Amino acid sequence: MKTGPARSSAVERVDRRTFLAKLGMLAAGLVGWRLDRAWPRRRSRTSRGTWSGKVHLRSFTIEAGRHQRLDPNRSTTVTLTGNLVVRGILEMRPANPGVVHTIRFKGIKESRMVGGGTKVRGSDVGLWVMGRGQLDMQGTPRRGWNRTGTDPSWRAGDEIRVAPTAPGTFFSFPLFTPGSPVPRAYPEVPPAEVFNLTRNVIVRGTRKGRAHIFIRSKRPQTIRYALLRYLGPPRVLGRYPLHFHQCRNGSRGSSVEGVVVRDCRSRGFVPHLSHGITFRDCVAYNVRSTPFWWDPPMKKAGAECRKPNPAHACSQTNDTLYEHCLAAKVGPRSSGHSGQNGFYLAGGVGNACVDCVVVGNGGRTPAAAFHWPSAVNHDPNVWRFEDCVAHNNKVNGIYVWQNDNNPHVVDRFTAYHNGKAGVEQGAYSNPYHYRDSLLVANGESNLIQHSNSRLNERVGRGAGYTRARFVSRGRTERAHITSMRHKLRGNLPLEWIDCEFSDDIPVLEVDERDGGKSADLRFVRCLVGTGRDMEPSDVLITRNLNGTTVRGQRRDGTAWQI
Repeated sequence: MKTGPARSSAVERVDRRTFLAKLGMLAAGLVGWRLDRAWPRRRSRTSRGTWSGKVHLRSFTIEAGRHQRLDPNRSTTVTLTGNLVVRGILEMRPANPGVVHTIRFKGIKESRMVGGGTKVRGSDVGLWVMGRGQLDMQGTPRRGWNRTGTDPSWRAGDEIRVAPTAPGTFFSFPLFTPGSPVPRAYPEVPPAEVFNLTRNVIVRGTRKGRAHIFIRSKRPQTIRYALLRYLGPPRVLGRYPLHFHQCRNGSRGSSVEGVVVRDCRSRGFVPHLSHGITFRDCVAYNVRSTPFWWDPPMKKAGAECRKPNPAHACSQTNDTLYEHCLAAKVGPRSSGHSGQNGFYLAGGVGNACVDCVVVGNGGRTPAAAFHWPSAVNHDPNVWRFEDCVAHNNKVNGIYVWQNDNNPHVVDRFTAYHNGKAGVEQGAYSNPYHYRDSLLVANGESNLIQHSNSRLNERVGRGAGYTRARFVSRGRTERAHITSMRHKLRGNLPLEWIDCEFSDDIPVLEVDERDGGKSADLRFVRCLVGTGRDMEPSDVLITRNLNGTTVRGQRRDGTAWQI
């Protein structure tokens, strides 16, 4: 009698719970149905792997095997407050110049970034290409830069600027109207560089919150005619506008062409232990640190990093080509970083820098447009270096500070209006050889020589300069060549062969303070002014406290010695 009501009450409670559960499921289904009816197209875009129009995401991962694209026929902006991780394929390929594709990161707190490592960090917001991920970014082709001031690929409304050429001008890059006359400092030097900063494939952060692109993939990348703006937060290791990080042979075949990095507060283009990448017709503009950076070998790896083996596991990068690339307006206007460079030419094999330019580097001494650093002494570190130009930089055009026996050759280098020297050559002893250089109106001297000559047995020669032209234009303060104190003795004469010098300043100033070693400086068939032979009167001895000898040979074979 007493159990009946109890059983009835228990059944009622079970039925009530079942009813409420079913009601909740029904409500969820109705809500889901209404959401699908309210936003059917948005859900469809995601499922098809296409973003179109304005898309807002917290973060997103393109998983392996997935192909995510931006609508090729519609201008599309994908805005993220967190990371975009690519393990599959990200495609940005506008169908015509009127379509603009943008990946935009916002709300970034640069102070929270950690940097370093090889894994995705939630704090370091940016674009991460990991595993076997690939970027397929191909904007409408636009010529990066030229010296004619016009190009068929440039369009009305593009942002086009011109480099400075006036002496003492380093940071003025005014807007330029295509077809206008292109400035030229002197007839013997090339016209100014005119460059286009507009692209219709864009990856960007904001002025106060810079993102980055980090690539650690086993697949080659295609990044062509893209703008990378407000990327590269300051003083955060490894978070650069375009950073290939330890891809090794996975990056072989990667093409970076017509890409602009601008308004960056760190390094710009960075291949780090990532081989076989071509950078062609790229522009770095308004970059705070070295635009074309190169990680030197990791000294902690010890003897392993000293092996001349392209596959060894330290930081050297091999088979990289910089071709027709421009670094413009590097560093802050007032006090630049010490040692800041345009191109940092460090260790590796098969690397080349061809037809590249640096203008407007504001770094402090010993900053340079092109720098061969001491960090890679005795490593595999020979670059093919041809047809490059440095002008209107605060300090040097070239700065070499190496002591090794590698057969370095610099071909057809031009430097003018650099604040200190066209070339500052050191450190103590090496076989660097310059051919067909043109050094014009550089501030203190056209060439400052620290190092002595060392024999390279493989090529059978030492250091020197062949068929170089030195022109003052009334702006070089001291002499065409200033010989400074030499800390190591050479084993061959340091030679200038078939060189030409303007006659308004001394050809050579010997300014060697005490405590160094003597040098043997030889000038063979060198001409001064309108074509006369170089004579002892063209040499200025300011200090010669180490017994340096200067010898000359005229065209008729007669000789002189100081």
